[in-house]
Amino acid sequence: TVKELRALPKYDGVECYLYGDELEKSLNEESLKECDMSLTRQARARDRKTRLIKTFPVANSVRDLDPNSKSVIFRFLMSPTKLLEKDGDIFGIEFAKNKLTGTMENQRVDEDVNFARENLPCQLLLRSIGYKSVNIQPEHLQFNQSSGTLLHQAGVLLNEDETPEDRRFTSGWVKNGPVGVLASTWRDSGETVGNVFHQIKSKNVERVETLTGDVENLLKDRGLKFVNFDQWSKVDQYEIATGEAEGRPRKKIWDLEKILEIAYS
Repeated sequence: TVKELRALPKYDGVECYLYGDELEKSLNEESLKECDMSLTRQARARDRKTRLIKTFPVANSVRDLDPNSKSVIFRFLMSPTKLLEKDGDIFGIEFAKNKLTGTMENQRVDEDVNFARENLPCQLLLRSIGYKSVNIQPEHLQFNQSSGTLLHQAGVLLNEDETPEDRRFTSGWVKNGPVGVLASTWRDSGETVGNVFHQIKSKNVERVETLTGDVENLLKDRGLKFVNFDQWSKVDQYEIATGEAEGRPRKKIWDLEKILEIAYS
């Protein structure tokens, strides 16, 4: 966040750096459009963060770092591809060099094969909780397998010819991937909801009253398994109980079959 970026360099003994020309390469024409407040609602926060991070000094090698300070180096256009291990211990991570392709709000990350992969030493690896979405309707949805996201324009799903679809929208991590903080998700959802209302008003969509039971009956008619609130509560209680047994707030279940087994127990 902007607040974190401002606060980090103010800590005693901490210096923040950019590395080489990675940031400039990431700011292609479409990225600059994403920071244009006249084109997208999310531009203001992006523009502020970009301006702030561009104030950090650039390091081209370890010789440019202050040996008397802890160095935080911001890297761009890189994706981890492999953990480097020896005798069960991690000593490094292999990264692919990337390039951005696509249009504003729908850019994709692809490996740039013109650059060799880079190995960085690593003694401590922190894993974030998240997930990568999968395409559950490949015959109906345009999907980026690499990023695990639906192809969209400001939350409106795209057709094969990249034109916006009517009445089909996306939000959350299947929209932009597991990135950002809570405020990012809130703003991102607001963008999608704004386009929902825009289509309702501009296309004179008829209002139809539905009940929760209508949705459940539709899913049952299609032979689909789903988890209602009471079943979700079973999973929630199970995760809390198993976590407490290990001195943790909860222990997340990642296996879908296990989740359904608990929910339908």
